[in-house]
Amino acid sequence: MRNEPYRRVAATVALTVVALWALLRIPQAEAVAVPFSLLTAEWTAAELGWLGVPVARELTILRHADGFECDIGLACTVLIPLLLLAAAVSASGGRPMRRVIGVLGAALMLLIVNQIRLTSLVWLGVHREAWLDPAHSILWPLALTASCVVYWRSWMRAAIPR
Repeated sequence: MRNEPYRRVAATVALTVVALWALLRIPQAEAVAVPFSLLTAEWTAAELGWLGVPVARELTILRHADGFECDIGLACTVLIPLLLLAAAVSASGGRPMRRVIGVLGAALMLLIVNQIRLTSLVWLGVHREAWLDPAHSILWPLALTASCVVYWRSWMRAAIPR
């Protein structure tokens, strides 16, 4: 059946969303993400420094001298979108090695997009605070979602023979 891969992917992603939701209800679950939050905060601080926007980093908190401050938590890391995209790639079929390569490519793509997202959001918080909320709440979630969909569709075309 022609739509079967899409149904399988939709069901797998939906189950992954439910599993993530259930896991995040456990108070200790977010502690697993702390190393990822620390690393993400460190990378973001370094990138901002390269761009001439120095921030002080205290664990996962980034502070700029002009008063802007943000906390890099689980939702700021690449973990949740990567788990969802990995579920979609894994459920799509194809050879196992191609799926592994697909997930690794997804991780790389999401790391790059997410770091651009975080760096730009902190930059906006420092230089154009009025633009921060729309970029954080609307533009970047749409861009991240579109990146995942475009990656997954491109991977499907390249990795799964017709």
